Amino acid sequence: LVRMDARIVRPKAGQVLQATVKYREQVVGQAQATAEGHRVSLSMTVNDPKLWNVGQPNLYDVTLELRSGNQLLDRVQTYY
Repeated sequence: LVRMDARIVRPKAGQVLQATVKYREQVVGQAQATAEGHRVSLSMTVNDPKLWNVGQPNLYDVTLELRSGNQLLDRVQTYY
């Protein structure tokens, strides 16, 4: 289970945070949650998780998108 928490600087009603997790370019998890005020949290299950270790540094790419309806307000990409 992966949990993500975000803070929205200028929140407006109806904003949605969407998260996509990829491992080697394959989507292994997706989730979305509606923001309530300045904070939004979401959880997802990652399919077939690969643990990180020195011999196998498995990293996951994460894209977080803040949307209002069909409009993309912000996008952040990172890894873990």
